[in-house]
Amino acid sequence: MVHRYDEGIGCRKQSLVLLRELGDGIGRAHALGDLGHLCLETNQLAKSIGYTRRGLVLDRHFGSSWAEGISLLNLAEAYQRLERFSYS
Repeated sequence: MVHRYDEGIGCRKQSLVLLRELGDGIGRAHALGDLGHLCLETNQLAKSIGYTRRGLVLDRHFGSSWAEGISLLNLAEAYQRLERFSYS
């Protein structure tokens, strides 16, 4: 299976611009969560944490407990990986 994470990241960033222009906060929260997950998959941990935390703020603002839970799981994974790499 071929993974095209760079293309996925680029598309998510484009969607963020459009969603911001449309005023779609829930869509932005999802796009930020997706970006955080894609960065997590490519071990861009600092970026993953940044995007995920921004999405988490919006998840909480809009009261999406499900999305908040996913964001927290992704943050936990990113922090665990950071910890693992700091001991290498």
